[in-house]
Amino acid sequence: MPTIVLHLAFLTAGLCGLMVFPVLTAMSRGESPGLAVFLSVALVAAGISFALIAALRGITVPARRVHALSLVCIAWPVLAVIAAIPIWFLAEMPFAEAVFEALSALTTTGFTLIGNLDAVPASVLSWRTGLQWYGGFLALLAVTLILAPLAIGGLPQRRLSFMDDSDRSRQFRLTSQIRLIGMAYLATTLACVLWLLFSSVSPFDAVNLSMATVSTGGMTIYDRPIDTYVPPVGQIGLIVFMIIGGTSIIWQGMILRGDREQLIRHRESYYGIGLIVLLGLVIGELYNVASDRTLPDLLTAMREGIFAAASLVSTTGYHVREESFSVLPVGVLFALVLIGGCAMSTAGGLKLFRIGILSAQAVRELSLSLFPHGVDPLAVGGRRWERYALQGIYAMVLAFALALALTVAVLSYQGLAFEPSLIAAIAALSNAGPVYGAGPDAGQPWPALTALPPASLAALSAAMVLGRIELLAMFSILNFAYWRSR
Repeated sequence: MPTIVLHLAFLTAGLCGLMVFPVLTAMSRGESPGLAVFLSVALVAAGISFALIAALRGITVPARRVHALSLVCIAWPVLAVIAAIPIWFLAEMPFAEAVFEALSALTTTGFTLIGNLDAVPASVLSWRTGLQWYGGFLALLAVTLILAPLAIGGLPQRRLSFMDDSDRSRQFRLTSQIRLIGMAYLATTLACVLWLLFSSVSPFDAVNLSMATVSTGGMTIYDRPIDTYVPPVGQIGLIVFMIIGGTSIIWQGMILRGDREQLIRHRESYYGIGLIVLLGLVIGELYNVASDRTLPDLLTAMREGIFAAASLVSTTGYHVREESFSVLPVGVLFALVLIGGCAMSTAGGLKLFRIGILSAQAVRELSLSLFPHGVDPLAVGGRRWERYALQGIYAMVLAFALALALTVAVLSYQGLAFEPSLIAAIAALSNAGPVYGAGPDAGQPWPALTALPPASLAALSAAMVLGRIELLAMFSILNFAYWRSR
């Protein structure tokens, strides 16, 4: 327990440091209430955090599997409660709804209960953006240092683990890995900011859009589509950085190292980019048809189509134009959001690698039915997938289906129709909140989130957290046989 509290204190201290962003925004916009609230919350939370760090810093108990999984499961809800306090005061909304808003940002889901963003202080909007960015960074740390080393849901195993902190050399390697991920994440964000500034986007908009894009969070500071305030060159940049956010950081590391052999073996990120291009061409043509061929040229349609495809596959959920995703059949929309992006990224969903491995296993089983005595090991992406990894993927898909069914059942029981219940549940579990509402008929919009009862919002909150932590982490913690033996 002290290990978990210590690391939660570190995470809370990081959250307090992030409040510099809304504080600077409040100062530049002359928002005195916002400045007072953010400074007060930051000072109190930071004081408590540093007191806990000072008291627990000397503990020598190494982090075990149960500590790591418990930290993953409770970090997002605990941080969301703290992050919700400024939203509660400044956005004048009930505390439960403020927690939902903060949790949606931290899990990079992008749901929002704020009906009119123009009526909300700019400091609150920048705080939501900062929460998305911080949540994306935490997601990368969780998947690379905890979930992947434990092979949760069949994730490719990593040697360096959060649990390997029992000696100084491993602690140094762990700290170096965190620093490396943080520097790469920050450098990517700064590159996106520079691109948008070069595209004549205002500095405030450029910073907020960059943080939301790199984290694949999808929360913007305006209620209108992206094409109304980001020029074409800027949209191309957002496409690039959504692809970076939705592809594996392991693959990106291979590129930076020039590891040609591993780059040739890798598959998932290439399939993800290919899917974005092909889907973008289809959506572009659908946009062209929806506008009665009145778009300026085919390249405009293709650019907007690829933007929408990158937004869907990376689970960012940006709306590039009024038609948004409503040009797609609702079944296709369900499937794309359900699958999501690549593993080892900030994207949500089941992940492309799991769909690829399940497809390869299906072909293998068909082959074995014809040649039952044949030896046909499952090899995908240059590596053999053992039985334990397949079992993890099967368990992940089953857990996802169970969580989806329970969430849909709660939403439907609370009075929401089945189709919007289904897409809301998928959007929450896949951390692609802005997709909700993109129904096939724009003339009949689905009920707004603000119209949902508290039980429905609670179900969506649970689904957002489950989707962010790869579901099986929570199921592992809920293993009653383990806790009975303590």
